[in-house]
Amino acid sequence: MQTSKTRGIEWCFTFDTWRAWWEATGKLELRGKKKGCYQMCRVGDIGPYAPDNVYCGSVEENSALPTRGKPRNPEACIKTSIALKGKSKTLKHKRNHAFSQLGKLYSTPNGIFHTSKECEEATGVKAATVMWRCKNNFQGQWAYA
Repeated sequence: MQTSKTRGIEWCFTFDTWRAWWEATGKLELRGKKKGCYQMCRVGDIGPYAPDNVYCGSVEENSALPTRGKPRNPEACIKTSIALKGKSKTLKHKRNHAFSQLGKLYSTPNGIFHTSKECEEATGVKAATVMWRCKNNFQGQWAYA
């Protein structure tokens, strides 16, 4: 819902109708942005998010729509830019973004961290070394979780 607002796309669901739609698909627990997950897709990638204009599709399916690889609509870019202007990113947002991009947590002798930078601050080990140690399961104590 929030991303549709940011992109200037009308949202015609209440929480209850949104949840009922997902439950009807049988894929409520499989929603997400990563490969193998499912998303609420708009028919032809146009119009509002409305019960009669959406279907359940995989992330891969949604990414392969005809608009893929084409320049973004300048009007949509302007709307998104205006909506995000002046908004600062919280630490929680930065952590979630890092995790969504990498899909990894850093497991160390000092605990589990969302980013290599957090891990560096907690352990005193440089971020690049943290990543190497996790990749190579250094001493059996460092790994990607």
